Amino acid sequence: MIFNILCALYFAFLAPLVLDATYHNIHDEASFFPWLGIALVAISILEIYAFPQKMKYVHKSVLDHKENSGSGFFLWMFHTVLSLLITFFAFEAFGIEITEEGAMNEAPWYVIVLPVVVVFKELYFLFSIMGLHDENNQIKGFDRPNKKEWVIDLILLSYACLVYTAIWGAITKGLDMEKQDTVMYIVNICVSGLLFLIFYMPLRIPYYLEEIAQMKTKKMSPSLFFLS
Repeated sequence: MIFNILCALYFAFLAPLVLDATYHNIHDEASFFPWLGIALVAISILEIYAFPQKMKYVHKSVLDHKENSGSGFFLWMFHTVLSLLITFFAFEAFGIEITEEGAMNEAPWYVIVLPVVVVFKELYFLFSIMGLHDENNQIKGFDRPNKKEWVIDLILLSYACLVYTAIWGAITKGLDMEKQDTVMYIVNICVSGLLFLIFYMPLRIPYYLEEIAQMKTKKMSPSLFFLS
């Protein structure tokens, strides 16, 4: 309930500011918004802590139910793409042009290094998704309820909201769905729906994997078996 309220407040008051800044970053080379760059960098750094910690809660919960959470590899690939896009958007927000021809050749060293660092960060996330840890030690203390998980969820929620607005919102702002052409309108809706899932689902990987494990548990429940 609290997180739903926070989401509503964000999309009501902050999302329009993020959307406008990101949109101008993409379409207006003369515009840059350092506050947006700081926000994107800060939330990306916080995610490095929150994501693996959340996955330990997920793995602990899944193991307690004697299930497995699945690989999540497909969603992880798109999460990597989103992380790289956010990195480039942050560069643009600080006024560092990387989209112009030859811009990468004249860019500062960190413009080349940081995307590589992001890829290594994503590999670290992949290991946490796969659960490559000592079950008896590293996830022993991740029982629920736990106040620490609330902080982690808040960080991941903030990351999801900001990234969703900065990428999906900026891309679809002012998009012509061609409503005057029924066939193209239907095609555009289908394509937009698919793209939406590609951008949305990677932002909630831990929650999705836990939900899948819970669904498996419910399907194996004797009570549900007799009701089916």
